[in-house]
Amino acid sequence: MKRSNDHNRRQKANSAQLQATLNAIPTHAWYASSSGGLTFVNERTADYLGLPKDHPLRFGIDIGAQWDSHIPFLHPDDHEETRKTWSTCLRTGEAGEVSLTLREATAGSSVTPNRSGVAMALSCNGSGCIWKLKSSSAQSKRCGRAS
Repeated sequence: MKRSNDHNRRQKANSAQLQATLNAIPTHAWYASSSGGLTFVNERTADYLGLPKDHPLRFGIDIGAQWDSHIPFLHPDDHEETRKTWSTCLRTGEAGEVSLTLREATAGSSVTPNRSGVAMALSCNGSGCIWKLKSSSAQSKRCGRAS
């Protein structure tokens, strides 16, 4: 039991450290569980997406999100291909690439599906996945499992 408690304590500390790091760097970033469900978005991303200040994604609260829970945050033209690629990455652990753009919240908390959004990159390992700003001009996503 002690070993399990120690593991849980370390895991929470690592998660808190990762969240603090992602909030400190000047980029859009988020992470997902190893099953692919969105778990945390950093402050910059949460603000960009127009998430309420008390939204669970701002705090890394695992609400059991589905593997494709990030899809509503993407431009509608990117949904199908991103779902297909993300599903393949999660199933096989192999790298994949697809163009995507984050949707930006505008005044009134509506989301504007524009193509000038943020391009994201993805890296995964057995314990989860991290998304981060890839480039302000290139719009592609990479995914794969780190060894």
